[in-house]
Amino acid sequence: MPHLLHHQSDAPVARLELGRDLLQFAWCPDTSSSDSTCSYLALTSDRVLLHGSLVSGSAALADGVECAAWSPDGQHIAYSSGSRLTVTAPDWKDSAFTVNIPPPEGEDGDGDFVLDGLAWPAPRTLAASALWYEPDTEDEPESTDAYLLALTWQAWAGEAAAAPSGLEARLTSYVTLQVREYDGWDALRRQQELL
Repeated sequence: MPHLLHHQSDAPVARLELGRDLLQFAWCPDTSSSDSTCSYLALTSDRVLLHGSLVSGSAALADGVECAAWSPDGQHIAYSSGSRLTVTAPDWKDSAFTVNIPPPEGEDGDGDFVLDGLAWPAPRTLAASALWYEPDTEDEPESTDAYLLALTWQAWAGEAAAAPSGLEARLTSYVTLQVREYDGWDALRRQQELL
Protein backbone atom coordinates (compact mmCIF):
# COMPACT_ATOMS: atom_id res chain seq x y z
CA MET A 1 0.00 0.00 0.00
CA PRO A 2 2.03 2.93 -1.29
CA HIS A 3 0.33 5.64 0.79
CA LEU A 4 1.16 3.71 3.97
CA LEU A 5 4.78 3.17 2.97
CA HIS A 6 5.39 6.91 2.89
CA HIS A 7 3.86 7.51 6.33
CA GLN A 8 6.47 9.42 8.37
CA SER A 9 5.12 9.05 11.91
CA ASP A 10 5.74 6.19 14.36
CA ALA A 11 2.04 6.19 15.20
CA PRO A 12 -0.05 3.53 13.41
CA VAL A 13 -2.03 4.72 10.38
CA ALA A 14 -4.97 2.62 11.54
CA ARG A 15 -5.69 0.07 14.23
CA LEU A 16 -7.63 -3.09 13.43
CA GLU A 17 -9.39 -4.84 16.32
CA LEU A 18 -10.95 -8.16 15.33
CA GLY A 19 -11.41 -9.47 18.87
CA ARG A 20 -9.92 -12.88 18.08
CA ASP A 21 -6.53 -14.50 17.65
CA LEU A 22 -5.47 -14.83 14.02
CA LEU A 23 -3.92 -17.73 12.14
CA GLN A 24 -3.52 -15.85 8.85
CA PHE A 25 -3.81 -12.27 7.61
CA ALA A 26 -3.34 -10.91 4.07
CA TRP A 27 -3.88 -7.51 2.45
CA CYS A 28 -5.60 -7.42 -0.94
CA PRO A 29 -2.99 -7.23 -3.73
CA ASP A 30 -5.21 -4.89 -5.79
CA THR A 31 -4.02 -1.30 -5.22
CA SER A 32 -6.17 0.34 -7.92
CA SER A 33 -8.54 2.03 -5.45
CA SER A 34 -8.35 3.15 -1.84
CA ASP A 35 -11.06 0.68 -0.78
CA SER A 36 -9.32 -2.34 -2.31
CA THR A 37 -5.97 -1.13 -0.98
CA CYS A 38 -7.39 -1.27 2.55
CA SER A 39 -9.12 -4.65 2.00
CA TYR A 40 -7.94 -7.75 3.84
CA LEU A 41 -8.56 -11.41 4.64
CA ALA A 42 -8.21 -12.69 8.20
CA LEU A 43 -8.46 -16.32 9.34
CA THR A 44 -9.26 -16.54 13.04
CA SER A 45 -8.14 -19.23 15.49
CA ASP A 46 -11.70 -20.62 15.51
CA ARG A 47 -11.41 -21.11 11.70
CA VAL A 48 -13.69 -18.25 10.61
CA LEU A 49 -12.58 -16.47 7.43
CA LEU A 50 -13.24 -12.74 7.60
CA HIS A 51 -13.17 -10.31 4.71
CA GLY A 52 -13.13 -6.61 5.42
CA SER A 53 -11.45 -3.28 4.99
CA LEU A 54 -10.18 -0.47 7.15
CA VAL A 55 -12.98 1.63 5.64
CA SER A 56 -16.04 -0.61 6.08
CA GLY A 57 -15.22 -3.16 8.82
CA SER A 58 -15.31 -6.94 8.43
CA ALA A 59 -17.82 -9.75 7.89
CA ALA A 60 -17.57 -13.55 8.03
CA LEU A 61 -17.10 -15.08 4.60
CA ALA A 62 -16.98 -18.75 5.67
CA ASP A 63 -16.34 -20.97 8.68
CA GLY A 64 -14.45 -24.25 9.13
CA VAL A 65 -11.66 -22.81 6.95
CA GLU A 66 -8.11 -24.21 6.95
CA CYS A 67 -6.39 -21.52 4.84
CA ALA A 68 -7.07 -18.82 2.25
CA ALA A 69 -5.38 -16.83 -0.52
CA TRP A 70 -6.10 -13.81 -2.72
CA SER A 71 -5.97 -14.12 -6.50
CA PRO A 72 -3.09 -12.13 -8.03
CA ASP A 73 -5.49 -9.37 -9.16
CA GLY A 74 -7.29 -9.24 -5.81
CA GLN A 75 -10.69 -9.96 -7.40
CA HIS A 76 -11.19 -13.48 -6.00
CA ILE A 77 -10.46 -15.49 -2.88
CA ALA A 78 -9.63 -19.19 -2.61
CA TYR A 79 -10.11 -21.04 0.66
CA SER A 80 -10.13 -24.64 1.82
CA SER A 81 -12.25 -26.66 4.23
CA GLY A 82 -10.89 -30.17 4.64
CA SER A 83 -10.25 -31.39 1.10
CA ARG A 84 -12.75 -28.96 -0.46
CA LEU A 85 -11.44 -25.91 -2.33
CA THR A 86 -13.76 -22.94 -2.88
CA VAL A 87 -13.14 -19.91 -5.09
CA THR A 88 -15.35 -16.86 -4.71
CA ALA A 89 -15.33 -13.08 -4.88
CA PRO A 90 -15.53 -11.09 -1.64
CA ASP A 91 -18.97 -9.63 -2.44
CA TRP A 92 -20.65 -12.83 -3.67
CA LYS A 93 -22.98 -14.88 -1.49
CA ASP A 94 -22.36 -17.96 -3.64
CA SER A 95 -19.06 -19.40 -4.76
CA ALA A 96 -17.78 -19.26 -8.30
CA PHE A 97 -16.82 -22.90 -8.00
CA THR A 98 -16.13 -25.58 -5.42
CA VAL A 99 -14.11 -28.70 -6.06
CA ASN A 100 -13.22 -31.64 -3.83
CA ILE A 101 -9.56 -32.58 -4.19
CA PRO A 102 -9.26 -36.37 -3.85
CA PRO A 103 -6.38 -37.82 -1.87
CA PRO A 104 -3.47 -39.07 -3.99
CA GLU A 105 -3.41 -42.69 -5.15
CA GLY A 106 -2.63 -45.11 -2.37
CA GLU A 107 -4.19 -42.95 0.34
CA ASP A 108 -7.39 -44.69 1.32
CA GLY A 109 -9.04 -46.04 4.42
CA ASP A 110 -9.82 -44.06 7.55
CA GLY A 111 -7.34 -41.22 7.11
CA ASP A 112 -8.14 -37.54 6.61
CA PHE A 113 -6.97 -35.45 3.65
CA VAL A 114 -6.73 -31.73 4.49
CA LEU A 115 -5.64 -28.79 2.30
CA ASP A 116 -3.67 -26.79 4.87
CA GLY A 117 -1.95 -24.11 2.76
CA LEU A 118 -2.79 -22.11 -0.38
CA ALA A 119 -0.95 -19.68 -2.63
CA TRP A 120 -2.25 -18.15 -5.89
CA PRO A 121 0.93 -17.25 -7.81
CA ALA A 122 -0.56 -16.90 -11.32
CA PRO A 123 -4.04 -16.20 -12.77
CA ARG A 124 -4.69 -19.85 -13.69
CA THR A 125 -2.59 -21.65 -11.06
CA LEU A 126 -3.11 -22.37 -7.37
CA ALA A 127 -0.46 -24.09 -5.25
CA ALA A 128 -1.75 -26.12 -2.31
CA SER A 129 -0.08 -28.02 0.49
CA ALA A 130 -2.06 -30.92 1.90
CA LEU A 131 -1.75 -33.45 4.71
CA TRP A 132 -2.98 -37.04 4.88
CA TYR A 133 -3.39 -38.14 8.48
CA GLU A 134 -3.27 -41.89 9.10
CA PRO A 135 -5.01 -43.06 12.26
CA ASP A 136 -2.82 -44.40 15.06
CA THR A 137 -2.82 -48.20 15.37
CA GLU A 138 -1.20 -50.58 17.84
CA ASP A 139 1.21 -51.93 15.20
CA GLU A 140 2.26 -48.60 13.69
CA PRO A 141 2.71 -45.14 15.14
CA GLU A 142 0.74 -42.27 13.68
CA SER A 143 2.13 -41.02 10.38
CA THR A 144 1.40 -38.04 8.18
CA ASP A 145 2.01 -37.62 4.47
CA ALA A 146 2.56 -34.02 3.35
CA TYR A 147 1.83 -33.18 -0.29
CA LEU A 148 2.42 -30.27 -2.62
CA LEU A 149 -0.22 -29.92 -5.34
CA ALA A 150 -0.54 -27.66 -8.37
CA LEU A 151 -4.11 -26.82 -9.39
CA THR A 152 -4.39 -25.41 -12.90
CA TRP A 153 -7.16 -24.58 -15.36
CA GLN A 154 -7.32 -23.57 -19.01
CA ALA A 155 -9.92 -20.79 -19.00
CA TRP A 156 -12.33 -19.16 -16.59
CA ALA A 157 -14.68 -16.20 -17.03
CA GLY A 158 -14.43 -15.37 -13.32
CA GLU A 159 -18.18 -15.29 -12.80
CA ALA A 160 -20.39 -16.77 -10.09
CA ALA A 161 -21.47 -20.40 -10.66
CA ALA A 162 -19.07 -20.69 -13.60
CA ALA A 163 -16.42 -23.32 -12.98
CA PRO A 164 -13.23 -23.10 -15.03
CA SER A 165 -12.62 -25.47 -17.91
CA GLY A 166 -9.79 -27.98 -17.76
CA LEU A 167 -9.38 -27.90 -13.97
CA GLU A 168 -6.61 -30.32 -12.96
CA ALA A 169 -4.91 -31.16 -9.65
CA ARG A 170 -1.36 -32.47 -10.11
CA LEU A 171 0.85 -33.91 -7.38
CA THR A 172 4.35 -32.42 -7.46
CA SER A 173 6.01 -33.90 -4.36
CA TYR A 174 5.41 -35.46 -0.97
CA VAL A 175 7.09 -36.14 2.35
CA THR A 176 6.19 -38.85 4.88
CA LEU A 177 6.49 -37.89 8.53
CA GLN A 178 6.32 -40.64 11.14
CA VAL A 179 6.48 -40.20 14.90
CA ARG A 180 8.04 -43.00 16.94
CA GLU A 181 9.15 -43.42 20.53
CA TYR A 182 12.91 -43.56 21.06
CA ASP A 183 14.18 -43.74 24.69
CA GLY A 184 11.31 -41.56 25.86
CA TRP A 185 11.84 -38.96 23.12
CA ASP A 186 9.76 -38.48 20.01
CA ALA A 187 11.86 -38.90 16.90
CA LEU A 188 10.71 -37.72 13.53
CA ARG A 189 11.51 -39.84 10.52
CA ARG A 190 11.28 -38.16 7.15
CA GLN A 191 11.20 -39.73 3.74
CA GLN A 192 11.01 -37.55 0.67
CA GLU A 193 10.23 -38.47 -2.87
CA LEU A 194 9.98 -36.03 -5.78
CA LEU A 195 7.65 -37.11 -8.53
